[in-house]
Amino acid sequence: GSISNLCSLERLYIAYNNFTELNDSIRILTGLETLDFGGNNIESIPDWISNLSSLESLIFDDNNLTELNQTIKNLSSLKHLYFNDNKINSIPDFINNLSSLKTIFFSGNNIETLPDSFGDITTLNEIYCKDIKYRSLPSTLSKLTSLDLIECDKDQKSLFKSVIPHHNDISFYRE
Repeated sequence: GSISNLCSLERLYIAYNNFTELNDSIRILTGLETLDFGGNNIESIPDWISNLSSLESLIFDDNNLTELNQTIKNLSSLKHLYFNDNKINSIPDFINNLSSLKTIFFSGNNIETLPDSFGDITTLNEIYCKDIKYRSLPSTLSKLTSLDLIECDKDQKSLFKSVIPHHNDISFYRE
């Protein structure tokens, strides 16, 4: 059997297999809505991921990613982005291209601040960012009026509150 027989596949879970790279034959699975590569040893997101235009959930938790590369900016249907516990130092400016994004998970990375463009993801409902020590946060986060939940460390809560005027409407976890 060929992977081409799986064109209508909607969910693919290839987590915890110690993969260091992804087979590019997955690129033809354009009906995929959920793609889980968590718990592998992947160092970069392949360029062909942008072919997966139906993708709503992309999971790269617990890998060796050092950056979110440009290829994900074309995933306009993406609602949930998971990249907890990697080696990422910054969230790129193009993050605001993900205009359908509702939840973003980036706990346990080396991120010290968020780009101004992060505040342009007005569809964002939830941010999971514990085990991160921010030095500063952009004032543009005040534009995230759909935000319901922020999971952060207790000592970071006041930093978020200082830039988000409607913080009383937001639940903070990990207090």
